[in-house]
Amino acid sequence: MSSKRSSQPRSIEVVNPEAAGIDVGAEVHYVAVNPQRSSTPIRRFSAMTDGIHALIAFLKESGTTTVVLESTGPYWGVLYAELAKADLRPLLVDPRKAKKPAGRKTDVVDSEWLRQMHVLGMLDGAFVATGHGLQMRELVRRRQCRIAHQGAAVVMMQEALSRMNVKLQHVVRDLAGKTGLAIVDAVLAGERDPRVLAKLRDYRCRSDETTFVRAMTGTWREECLLILRQARDDHRHYQSQIDECDRAIETLLNTIITAQPAATIVSPSKPKPSSNKHAPSFNAHQLLATIYGVDLTTIPGVNATSLLKLSGEIGFTIDPWPTPWHFASWLRLCPDPQRSGDKPLRKRGSPATATRAAQIFKEMALGLHHDQGPLGQRFRAVRARKGHDFAI
Repeated sequence: MSSKRSSQPRSIEVVNPEAAGIDVGAEVHYVAVNPQRSSTPIRRFSAMTDGIHALIAFLKESGTTTVVLESTGPYWGVLYAELAKADLRPLLVDPRKAKKPAGRKTDVVDSEWLRQMHVLGMLDGAFVATGHGLQMRELVRRRQCRIAHQGAAVVMMQEALSRMNVKLQHVVRDLAGKTGLAIVDAVLAGERDPRVLAKLRDYRCRSDETTFVRAMTGTWREECLLILRQARDDHRHYQSQIDECDRAIETLLNTIITAQPAATIVSPSKPKPSSNKHAPSFNAHQLLATIYGVDLTTIPGVNATSLLKLSGEIGFTIDPWPTPWHFASWLRLCPDPQRSGDKPLRKRGSPATATRAAQIFKEMALGLHHDQGPLGQRFRAVRARKGHDFAI
């Protein structure tokens, strides 16, 4: 089969004659159905639960077989789930790919425009996680959000210490590490003697005790100590929420394993050494290997933490995509085929990343820097020729 695209233009045909379009909103939804099926083909429904049920009843009365809606904020999630439950074949589209024609923009016009494009088969559906995949996505994203907030609390601790001219963050690699938190807790408990604080350093710290004494000599200001205490409390609070997310994720993974018809216990390889302090607190390596049926962490650059985040974005299979090439195209990590005047529009690099899953794959590629296998050799060869970003 030729790799070149056909130069023959596609004929416009009616693909989904009984399609409907929905303009999703926070308070109301506008629905457009086939004008030949209803005397009032465009109607307005409340976004409340009873309004959604009335909307579905209207779609069934009009003989609708498939529905298209835009991914507008978080408002489409419940509606999409109810449409799928009613077997109305919902199709979620990116608003950027369903641009309206010139003219005044209204909710009524948007709903009818979506319907017309879906009737002609001109819209591509987006990937929507369902079932256990949706639960996994919510938990993993919540965990990542708590990690980001915990990092903000560490920055606030650093700022409070700097305002008191306490240079703790300059003599430890990580303020949220063992030595850093031990000294912060001692300061908040009332200790001010820099010599006593310096003795709390771990023996693996590169800075000696004398340097620690100099770094811990500052001006203790009550207002800055208050900020430091609150930031430390936030850091502790977010850590407890991360642990709570870990327990929920572990429970979900065990539920998925139990639901598998032929779940076999896979003996994974020895976990790769990792210095990631945000690694899961449970044995994600073993659970993920059992779910996938193979230990994917044997792939260079892949560890349990990155695989857990990837599972939260795409689920545990790529079956929603027809082929692996469709999956790679969805990630937007493959070369951009756009051409104009027989010349490529992009000469170097890849198109802008649009998915979180693509970003996770880029983070995995960072681990190939010191890999001695063929992937690592390929990474270093491309980096030498075209740069670090292009190699990733």
